[in-house]
Amino acid sequence: MDLCLLAAALGTADFLRDDAFGWQPWSDDDPVYIAIGVPILFVSFIVGPVLVVTRSLRDEYAEQLWKRTVELLVNVLAIAPLVIILGTWAAYAAIGGEELPDALGFLNLQMNFWTSLVTAWQTFLLLFVGIFQFLRWRDSR
Repeated sequence: MDLCLLAAALGTADFLRDDAFGWQPWSDDDPVYIAIGVPILFVSFIVGPVLVVTRSLRDEYAEQLWKRTVELLVNVLAIAPLVIILGTWAAYAAIGGEELPDALGFLNLQMNFWTSLVTAWQTFLLLFVGIFQFLRWRDSR
């Protein structure tokens, strides 16, 4: 799960860098970018989901932690869209005007179905792994 959290964080940072903020210091077909990106994609899209759904890979403690993670994740997924909508409305009311400033441009992304699906899937996995790791860290203290 540590590797999954690292891969999810790097993938999210890359998504925000490229798609949300439009900052591209290197090209997507740069060999170094591909050499780093392929393992990150493998861990994010294959290893992460396998670790989440495969019960036989978890011991008793990990199973209890998994259940606590799911409980907390359901609460986050139920409340997060409302918080994002209210935050966007508050930003719009405070800023005024027709367009958001560049710093809030990621709130106005237009995505096709497949991009939205993959983004939602990866966001779910990032939240799951992040909450799981946080609960594990908190238990160890």
